[in-house]
Amino acid sequence: MNSRFRILLIDIGNVIIDASHAITHKVLIKGYPKEMAEKFYTDFYLDFNRGKLTPEEFATALATNYYGGRVYGTFTVKLMQSLHDLHIFGLVKGAPELLEKLRRYKENIVFLTNTNIWQTEREKQLIDLQPYCRCILRSHEKLGKLKTDEGAFEDVLRMLNVEAKDVLFVDDSQANINAAKKLGIETILFENVEQTTQALVSYGYEV
Repeated sequence: MNSRFRILLIDIGNVIIDASHAITHKVLIKGYPKEMAEKFYTDFYLDFNRGKLTPEEFATALATNYYGGRVYGTFTVKLMQSLHDLHIFGLVKGAPELLEKLRRYKENIVFLTNTNIWQTEREKQLIDLQPYCRCILRSHEKLGKLKTDEGAFEDVLRMLNVEAKDVLFVDDSQANINAAKKLGIETILFENVEQTTQALVSYGYEV
């Protein structure tokens, strides 16, 4: 049985890599202004993920708006990266095994992720995804958009030279799933590896 899809589009965060913003928030709330802890992963962070801010600009924006304008001493870019990276702590249970089963579809697999330069560095420390895919589309690189941004999935289809009907998209975010569905892209809402494996089988993938 073969799948009818030309592209299997797979999210990375909380599908392949385990992550929780609550971990960083818990540390920040103990030593930094409450507002900064609560907004660390919003506002400026979204533009950081779009590639519109460098790490230095992101840290400066946090300092200027939530920390009295000080980017020195105990508040440094390096420290902000270390605090940020706390939320990325391992691989999703069963994900490496699923990737191995999907390796036969390498030329049809594309990873699509909302991310930034720090997160990409951390990802590469945990796993090398290149052997499992045709390419990786990262929001902070040439895509320049988050999945829920207007035109994001249109850009993805254009970059891959495919139509919506040719794509099966796997993601753990209902908002991202909804954005893809608006274009007619078939989707799987990731809950765990077992459930997603069963869904892939139902679409004709041999895993």
